[in-house]
Formats: sequence, C-alpha cells, structure tokens
Amino acid sequence: MLNKNRKQGIAPLLLFATTMLAADCNTKPRSKKGQKEIGPQPATKPASKPASKPGSEATTGIVVKTRKIVPVATQQPIKTAATVGGGTVTAATNNCQQQLLCRTLYEAAAKGCVVCIEALLAGNPDVNLKDDDGYAPLHWAASCGHATCIEALLAGNPDVNLKDDDGYAPLHWAARNGHLSCVKALVDKGANVNQEDDNGNIPLHLAASCGHATCIEALVDKGANVNQEDSDGYAPLHWAARNGHLSCVKALVDKGANVNQEDSDGYAPLHWAARNGHATCIEALVDKGATVNQEDNDGYALLHWAARNGHATCIEALIEGGADVNLRDDKRRSALHWAAFCGHATCIEALIEGGANVDLKDNDGYAPLHLAAAEGHLSCIEALVDKGATVNQEDNNGETPLDLAKQFGCQECIKFLQANGRK
Repeated sequence: MLNKNRKQGIAPLLLFATTMLAADCNTKPRSKKGQKEIGPQPATKPASKPASKPGSEATTGIVVKTRKIVPVATQQPIKTAATVGGGTVTAATNNCQQQLLCRTLYEAAAKGCVVCIEALLAGNPDVNLKDDDGYAPLHWAASCGHATCIEALLAGNPDVNLKDDDGYAPLHWAARNGHLSCVKALVDKGANVNQEDDNGNIPLHLAASCGHATCIEALVDKGANVNQEDSDGYAPLHWAARNGHLSCVKALVDKGANVNQEDSDGYAPLHWAARNGHATCIEALVDKGATVNQEDNDGYALLHWAARNGHATCIEALIEGGADVNLRDDKRRSALHWAAFCGHATCIEALIEGGANVDLKDNDGYAPLHLAAAEGHLSCIEALVDKGATVNQEDNNGETPLDLAKQFGCQECIKFLQANGRK
C-alpha cells in the first residue's frame, strides 16, 4: 500500500508517520548537551599566604542544556505536499518534501517509533541529514535509548560515525546516557569505539563521567582504549574518580586502567577522589596500587587537597593507605596547615590522630595555629590547642597566634588564646 501511494508523492508516508507519532509515541524530549566543560576543571590552588583564602571548589562536569524535539511538519505543509501529483515537480518542491520527511524521521527516532521509521525510510530520505542543532536521526535514537530504532535506521545505510556539531557520534550519546543496548547495536554495526569528539573524548570518557559501568565494560571489550587521554590529558579513570562513580572506577581498573596516570596538571585519579570527597574511590584505588603520596604539578599531595576541602573521611582513608601525614608542599605547608587555614576542625582532629606534627612551621614560620588565628577559625584554634599546640610560638616576624588574631579582629579567638597561654 505504501509503495503504491509513493506514486502520488511522499505525503502519504508523512501522514502515516504523523498519525502514528501523535497516537502512540509520547516519550518526553530528552536533555541535550550544549557547551561541555570537559575533564575536571582545576580549582583555584591553595594560596601562598594566610591572608589570601582559596576560592570555592568547582564540581561541575559536562554541562548540558535542554532542547525540544523538532516538531513534526505542520499540517499545512503536509497538505501542500499532498497536492503534488505523480507528474513533474520542481527541485524546490522535492527539497521541501525531503525536509518534511527528515523532520518527521528525527521525531520518530527520538520518540522510539520503529514502524514510523520503517514507513519513512520507504520515501528514501537522507538519513544523514542533520537538524538545526546538528543531529541526524541516529543521534536522536542513540541519545534517547531506542536500540530498535537504531537497527531500523541502519536499513537506510546511515553513517554510523557521523558527528554532530560538538563532535559527538551516536556512540558518544549512547555511552553518555547509559544506553547499553544502543552501545552494543552501534558497535556491532561498525561504530568506532575510539572516535574522538571536539575535546578529544572517546565514548569511554563519557560513560565514566556519567557513571555507566556496564557501558564501560562493553566498550573496552570491543577495543576502547582504557587509558585514552582527551585534549586536557584526562583519562576515563580521572572522570570516574572525580565524580565518585565507584563501580566505574572498579570496572576501569579491572580492565587495565593506569591508577597513577597523570593529567595535564599532574593530577592522578586519586587526587580527584581526594579533592571531591570520595573516600570509597580512594580505598578502591589504593587497593589497586595507587600512590598515596603523589604530588601534582604545584607540589600538592592528596592529603593537602583532602584537608583543604574538608574531607575528613578521605584523610582517614589516605592515612590508612599509608599517606605521609606530615608531607609538605612547595611552601612547606602540611595538610594540617591547610585544614587550619580553611577552617576544618574535623580534619585537624583526623590528621593529628594520624600523627600530624601540631607545631610544624612553613616557610613563613607559621604553625597551623597561626593560620587558624589569622583566619578567625575558633573551632580550629580550640582543636589545635586541645591537641597540644604551642600557643605562644612566634613566626618569622616574631608574631604569635594571638598577634594575628588581633589583626583579624576575632574577639572570641583573642579571648581563648589569652586564656590559654598568653603571658
């Protein structure tokens, strides 16, 4: 019947697909990726002086924006197309019909209507034609998780590695959104598992970043490079550790990921787990041989980042794994200095319990108590003094913690220090 109707133009195909989509396919539009912040973005490094407090941590990953599915061709254009007879038509009319056919195909792929796709393919649409946002039907099917639609579209011989405007192939979308059946369908039809997007990410990066361990296993089993670096030097394991996806960390390590691989800033996956507070990921990585005292390009070790960001459970996990609790950065500050400077009393307690030197001085002669006093962190001052910190010790300028507290103007800190040792 459909082939017979084709003698009168493609309008019957459009009308059939439109009716099916309106009646049977009510899947909501999925979210769409816009500009991507690919790879863990380095946060502001710890300041060199106690008067300059570090900024807040940035924890964003891939940034997405929402778009609506391209609507099916409106009723009036379909009626116009339906009036086209079996005779000669202009090139402009043919182009219009092709666009209408493809628009309907985009929505059929996004909404998962296999019968619509099969009907529309009978009209010989350009299956690689992209919509206004750069997506072909195969991108939509992969993004929305419709493996049967992928298989139906493949009958039209689409480019399975076709990139959208951000360099995403359909396999990137399937991996990013965790659609295992789509990943398998695409790979079985020749999708390139190591194809890079505009930021050097292969599908494995996206699966790791978004927490899809089963997709990771499927991709690696089909030849994905488990240690592939993107344009910023991030491997999939960096993403998994950064975002706290324990199952992905384990899957990647089991598949041969390098647990000590450094990105362009010298961060190993363990740095990201420590910075963002993922203690279970730390334990998993340490169990697989991750170096617990590894320093980044600026000399900061894992404990420095955990202390700076207030992650006491990560501190405990690192110390349990053998981290040097008194290891110093390039300013000769220990993790205890950073916990005191940033106001994390629970981290101070964890570090001292793990053997931290409470009176260790940095290049400026500051002990942790100086930094806590200079920043007005009363709870940290109390914790340090309770653990035996010397209240009257002087820095390189001859100033005590009380002197710095007076400069800051914290009256409660001043009173506490005066009551606990100032003569």
